Parts: sequence; structure tokens; C-alpha cells
Amino acid sequence: EAAVWRKPVNQIMKFQFTQLDAYTELNQVVNLIEKGHAFPWVLVDNTRYKGLLTQADVLRYLAESQ
Repeated sequence: EAAVWRKPVNQIMKFQFTQLDAYTELNQVVNLIEKGHAFPWVLVDNTRYKGLLTQADVLRYLAESQ
């Protein structure tokens, strides 16, 4: 157990982010949620980082679009 504490964080925590194309259409948001894509969503254009969407961001968007 002591050896675990001497490791860098990236060796202890293994976390996968949902990666989406930055040009994913907004009408697919509900479908992505229903399929269980976990937040946060990392938006990329090819391999370039474009942004990050949190659950709060998506909920705010859905609430405002009603």
C-alpha cells in the first residue's frame, strides 16, 4: 500500500473520457445520453482538442432550448 502513494497520479487513476467530434450535431445530444456516454465529453477535431462539455453544460442547454 505504501508503494501506491509513491506513484504519480496518472499511474494510480485510470479515467476514460468520452471523446466526441467537435462537429457532432446538437440534435444527437439526447441520443448520446441515452447510450450512456459518461461526462465530461471532450470535443476534438481530428486529434486537436476543441473543448469540454460537462453534464451541467448539457443540462443548461437542454433547459434553455425548451
